[in-house]
Amino acid sequence: MKRANVQDDIRPMSEFRTHMAELVEHTKKTGRPLILTQRGRSVAVVMSPRDYEALTYREEFNKAVQEGEAELDAGLGIPHEQAMASVKKELARRIEQMKGERSVKTRKAAKA
Repeated sequence: MKRANVQDDIRPMSEFRTHMAELVEHTKKTGRPLILTQRGRSVAVVMSPRDYEALTYREEFNKAVQEGEAELDAGLGIPHEQAMASVKKELARRIEQMKGERSVKTRKAAKA
């Protein structure tokens, strides 16, 4: 997401009410958020759904990293080798499950 341009991307709420379609199009075209003000103070931000999702994803990711680092600092982590063994075991289980599901579909198709 691009940063808002102070000159072009800060608009009063009254202007947004009367020119909503044009201002939303401006946001799409520039790829920058639109900051809405009321009585000279920011009250809302208009941005694309894609930018909003990216922003919230980054926030969730950063929070998860911080939580993981706190767990490691508290001694709650597991050795890399143990984590990899656990992942490989789960992956193998899921592959076997998928193979079983595929063979059931194949048998049903052969009977039809």
